[in-house]
Amino acid sequence: DNAIMIAGRVSTATAIPLEELAQRDKVVNMVGASGSNDTTGKNCQRYGFRSQPSAYMACKALAPVVGGAYGKGVKAAYLTPDYTYGHSVFDSFIAGVKPFGWTVTTNPVVPLGTSDFSSALLNIANSGAQVFVNIAFGADAVASTKQADQFGVLKKMKLIVPNISSFQAKQTGAELMQGVYGTFDFWWT
Repeated sequence: DNAIMIAGRVSTATAIPLEELAQRDKVVNMVGASGSNDTTGKNCQRYGFRSQPSAYMACKALAPVVGGAYGKGVKAAYLTPDYTYGHSVFDSFIAGVKPFGWTVTTNPVVPLGTSDFSSALLNIANSGAQVFVNIAFGADAVASTKQADQFGVLKKMKLIVPNISSFQAKQTGAELMQGVYGTFDFWWT
């Protein structure tokens, strides 16, 4: 239809095929919030751009900050959503904190759209970790953070959210998000 640009896309599962369509039709594709490294990594197309940093970029920026704040030899528990974004963030984050000697105590993997994180959070609560890295994004991040508080995880572990969504702090609450390290693509207000 003579479009000059495609915009939006949150899911990598739709962003990557649209990258291919944009390449074929020589139309700019501006991906919204696909955080997976694959979007502009191995599946990068000439006409594809992203407004949000990839998992690699976010973790590359965040790792030295949390490594400096929490030190070397930290034991970390992760909550990873089971899709390309979650695995990209997990892989990128552990690579980023590797120079600080951080270790993984547990990494429960949960499906996208999980409403009850109790079994994963019990595993995290009993892991002996000093830091909880919540890789869940959007509504899943809000729900899992609130449930982590109910399970006592946030009382004994520092919280890191590698990719904070714009509404997360408001919906989770200032008390739970106080002092949390994470990255955010840009702030427009």
